Amino acid sequence: MQEVVQLPGSASLKVTIAKWLTPKGTEIDGKGLEPDVAVTLPEKPKPEDEGKDMIFEKALEVIKKQ
Repeated sequence: MQEVVQLPGSASLKVTIAKWLTPKGTEIDGKGLEPDVAVTLPEKPKPEDEGKDMIFEKALEVIKKQ
């Protein structure tokens, strides 16, 4: 996590003030996170899926199975 510090004139300085770590202490900066469940969206949705949030629908499906 970075913070911008304003300096005199029109200058500024970006300073790292914290790091994001996973619960196991792994740094995620520049790597990101891999999802537990990946959702592949079709280029052209089926007519019955038009307007639906397919990622939200998949999340509901996963939650209901637990």
